[in-house]
Amino acid sequence: MAIEPQTKLRLPLLLLVAADLALLAMRVRPWGEILSLPDKGSSAIDPAVCLCGYAGLILWFTSRSGSRLISAQSEVTFLGLLAGALIGMEIWVSGLPSGARFDATQMILLCAGGIVWGIAGMRAARAAESVGSSLIPGVWAAMVSTLIACGVELGQFYISGPPPDTPDAYKQFQEIGLGDPATVVLIHALTAVTGLLLIGPLIGGTLALIFAFFARKREPQAT
Repeated sequence: MAIEPQTKLRLPLLLLVAADLALLAMRVRPWGEILSLPDKGSSAIDPAVCLCGYAGLILWFTSRSGSRLISAQSEVTFLGLLAGALIGMEIWVSGLPSGARFDATQMILLCAGGIVWGIAGMRAARAAESVGSSLIPGVWAAMVSTLIACGVELGQFYISGPPPDTPDAYKQFQEIGLGDPATVVLIHALTAVTGLLLIGPLIGGTLALIFAFFARKREPQAT
């Protein structure tokens, strides 16, 4: 049976991208001073470019040709939302004034999010009966998750305020050249967002392949 384009997923995900872009624009105001940020403003421009790239990928993945690469796309998207909630919780906890007390909780939330990405790929591989078929679903689930995580990273500042000061003396020394405390918080958030958008899909695809490979290895033993 032919896979139909999942256009019903397109609008909510594009709105999520738009929300992240709006939060990003609010955080880097005044816009006329963007170029004064580190690396000639690239610290603010890079996440915007990544988010626009995500919008283009969403349009393609939800089209007819893109949908063929993702089996059970609605289920994979749901798993991406679940992982995004877990990773978003980790980001939120780490930014609380008592965040240093929750190291174990943060690790559990991150690992749980990674496991969900792996499960998304494993389910897709079983449906397609091919380990390689797990790669794109894992990437897709991670994309959905990172959009949620980026929204939390950019929006937390407006609700709970800046994260607690780091007790790391070397890190404090590195921050001296970034400017005032507000600029330091902003640079950290922008760097985290860019890292999530770039690295998240790579990790999601890798975990999906690993989960699918070991799931395939166990199947003959079960029979």
